[in-house]
Amino acid sequence: MKNNNYVIAFDLDGLVFDWEFDFCSKFGNKNRHLPNLFERYPDIDPGIIQEFIDSPETYRDLLPIFGGITFVRIAKALGFGIIFLTNRPEKAYKLTRQSLKYYELPFDDLIFTKDKADFITRFNTAGNQKIRMLVDDIPANLEKLPEGVVGMCWEQPWNEGKYPRARYNDVKMAVEYKFDTVSEWKTIFKEKK
Repeated sequence: MKNNNYVIAFDLDGLVFDWEFDFCSKFGNKNRHLPNLFERYPDIDPGIIQEFIDSPETYRDLLPIFGGITFVRIAKALGFGIIFLTNRPEKAYKLTRQSLKYYELPFDDLIFTKDKADFITRFNTAGNQKIRMLVDDIPANLEKLPEGVVGMCWEQPWNEGKYPRARYNDVKMAVEYKFDTVSEWKTIFKEKK
């Protein structure tokens, strides 16, 4: 990784890649306000859902999320270190790297982990670089972040609540954030025209 002490960790699915589209195409669109897929589809055998999640083929040719990709590119252009943290199965590593290369996403590291907060804690105690922000679409991944790390949800139907949220405003061509459900959206990063 380059010598940048401020690192932003980004999730992949639901932020950079539209995993939800493929999932809903297979299982339906009901209960999208629920982040837990097994709770969202109580009538479907959990083994079938788990098989879909665990299959490397699930992660092949996912549609990109323009705003999330833009967020990553702007952050990198501003000099932030970029780490992708994903809960994907490790069997999808090669496909994931191919997708990141195809969409020309800049990054310093790609980490597969089931516990993002634990990884960030270990990373932040291991060297000079520190992850200062995790951007994820699943609120549960932000609940146990170590002190000094900001958690931010990428705007999705299942994550309105107590965490700051980020989105891409295509009219303003800017990544925006807000800290609660009543405040106004404010610009974080803006594309150069």
